[in-house]
Amino acid sequence: MIHLSARERIERFAQQLRDGDPDLAVRLIVELTSEFPDQAPLHLHHARALRAVGREADALAAVMRMIDLKSDYAPAWLLKAELSADGKGLLPEVDLRKALALDTGLARAHFFLARVLNAANRLTEAEAELTSALDWDPGQYDAYAERALWRRREAQVSADPNDPDQIQTAGGLSLSRSKLLIARADYLCALQFKNDPSVRAQLGEVLHELHEYELALAAYDAVLAVTPSDDARYAAVLALRAQSLRALQEAIARAAAQITQPCEMPALD
Repeated sequence: MIHLSARERIERFAQQLRDGDPDLAVRLIVELTSEFPDQAPLHLHHARALRAVGREADALAAVMRMIDLKSDYAPAWLLKAELSADGKGLLPEVDLRKALALDTGLARAHFFLARVLNAANRLTEAEAELTSALDWDPGQYDAYAERALWRRREAQVSADPNDPDQIQTAGGLSLSRSKLLIARADYLCALQFKNDPSVRAQLGEVLHELHEYELALAAYDAVLAVTPSDDARYAAVLALRAQSLRALQEAIARAAAQITQPCEMPALD
């Protein structure tokens, strides 16, 4: 019988958790934590494995054992926060700040704190945290998508017929074109890092609001191509696509009507 070293067993656990059998990974890490209960990092590995199989309450208990053994490890406080999200998906501010006090370069903690602050309408602080998140890790696709969402909210303005920046929607809303353009740029940045269908659908909505209907249709078609037809999101995107198609057809009809209008000849003296 081959006896593996503790290091080799941890490597096997990591491989199973990453791209193998997560249930096996849990069994492997349980054996290790039982043999080496005072090794704090093993409890963090255990928590991550439990989370991977959907046992979040057990994962939180495991990460608390890690913190009891080693309270100055920032990723443990971040994982504790992630496992303690409220019904809106927001994480406890106190745990995020504890993580950042221990490691100011923890980009995900900055990102999650930005979301908490934005939800609390602490907008200046939220913007600073989101900027820090991207400064520390520019590859966070969801941070770009989050910032795009904020710009879209800011794009809703009071109607002013003298403001050249405003776009009017079919539903009567007034939107800031410049804010929508910033949102579009952030969605495109997000998609460079991860081809997320939900982000592409949001991009389609912004393109529609910018009256770029053909590009909106292309975005929706890309989402529909990878979404099962029995998925509730398929019907929602299909409805958005129909809205953009209708708007495009109306825009073409208006342009054609202008072309076919008879020209008025200037009066001759």
